Amino acid sequence: MARRVVVIGAGAAGSAAAWYAARRGAKVTVVSARAGASSLSSGAVDFDYRDGDGPRLRPEPEVLEFATALGLWQLGSCRVATRQGVVRAVHGLDLALLNLEPLAGLRVGVCDVDRDEWDGPALARCLGASSWAQRTQTRFLAVPIDAIRRGAERRISTYDFALLHDHPERLGWLGQRLRAASASVDAWLLGPWLGSDVSVAEQLREQVGLPLGESSSPPAGAAGARFDRARDRLLGEASVERKSFRVERLERSGTEWRIFGEHSQLAADGVVVALGGVAAGGIQLVRDAGSGRSEFRLAVELGTRLVLDGDLAETSSLFGPSFETLGFAALERVGVELTSEGLLRSAEGAALPAISAAGDCVAGRPRSLLEAVRAGCAAVKAVLSAT
Repeated sequence: MARRVVVIGAGAAGSAAAWYAARRGAKVTVVSARAGASSLSSGAVDFDYRDGDGPRLRPEPEVLEFATALGLWQLGSCRVATRQGVVRAVHGLDLALLNLEPLAGLRVGVCDVDRDEWDGPALARCLGASSWAQRTQTRFLAVPIDAIRRGAERRISTYDFALLHDHPERLGWLGQRLRAASASVDAWLLGPWLGSDVSVAEQLREQVGLPLGESSSPPAGAAGARFDRARDRLLGEASVERKSFRVERLERSGTEWRIFGEHSQLAADGVVVALGGVAAGGIQLVRDAGSGRSEFRLAVELGTRLVLDGDLAETSSLFGPSFETLGFAALERVGVELTSEGLLRSAEGAALPAISAAGDCVAGRPRSLLEAVRAGCAAVKAVLSAT
């Protein structure tokens, strides 16, 4: 009988873990209760967003295979434009984003659309003043494009504006306007407005006949919606069962794990905890009612421990962690600790049987999409080796 694996969390780490476990013959159930950090994706795909123009790391084979199966990411040496006017080198990108790397030395038209959150001329000036644009003599030109049909479209959220272009008629209307203004540019940079499916950008490219794509997305924007859709398709194709409830605690019973939630209960031979970090609510800063002191805790009651920079993540002042001392970047470093075999450590420091963790809830690892995918696959290896 196939080993039963439960994955807690459906972000990049949880999705990769579920996909990888299913490929290795396990019977997989993914439990999630809400959107996580991966659903807030900007569309940039990195191992570590601090790498900048440093050497590009080559992803492990399973990471490449996951990206191919997901059908959403282009991996390799890429360069994206942020909505703040920064040109950034990345390890990969959502296929709806514009890859600036092959456009060096060309004229990139920045759509000047009358949207409250978008300033095409200012963005073109900032991108054109970047060191990359200056070095490669790439020009960014603001080009007025009438992409607004109703006045309210100037003020609706970026996500809602992007969803308008899921409709073929509306997308064709936008394509006509871009094509009519294409004589002065070699490529188009749009805001994060190209729908909830990666096929929308490809259809628009075919209509316009030029390279085009988005800038990076804001949190809860189009890139996050595209990840969710691609993830749902991938897990469906892998025959992964999905359940929606908030996991409250895990208990070891004999040779299996029991997962308890809101009026729900599951049993598994192995578990991967991928419920995110502070941003997603997987790690919480809570006040103890008895002592009045605040401390970091995992959102799921499990009997593990949290560490920060190699030490136990205990309170550092009378009332809780002192961020004046630690810095707020500590929120990206705190997390659970793994053994050398990749299993979770208990509160006493021993390895917990057949349970691992991946993604933003693991201490001291980059909070990035490719690291999450790598860690999700590695967690499955550890769990299946222990069952």
